[in-house]
Amino acid sequence: MIILILANLAYFGMGSKFCVAISGFKLLDPFCDPLLTPNYTTPTLHVLGRTDVVVVEERSRMLLEVSKNARLEEHDGGEYGRLLLWLPNIQ
Repeated sequence: MIILILANLAYFGMGSKFCVAISGFKLLDPFCDPLLTPNYTTPTLHVLGRTDVVVVEERSRMLLEVSKNARLEEHDGGEYGRLLLWLPNIQ
């Protein structure tokens, strides 16, 4: 959803300087298609986990295809890495 907001703001000349899409995906709802058609130009770092079971690689690559100014970084992990950010620091 953040990508859609950035794309929409860019359309009105108020876009962000960059975006980081971790496990990002393109929504399959036709309502969102005009915001990403044919593409969006906000520079975006796409972080893709090869073993992600929440956002599968195919869905992330659909967003990558409409990102005109993209950089892709892949890792062998999955969605669980983001969960660690929410765990308390236990000593």
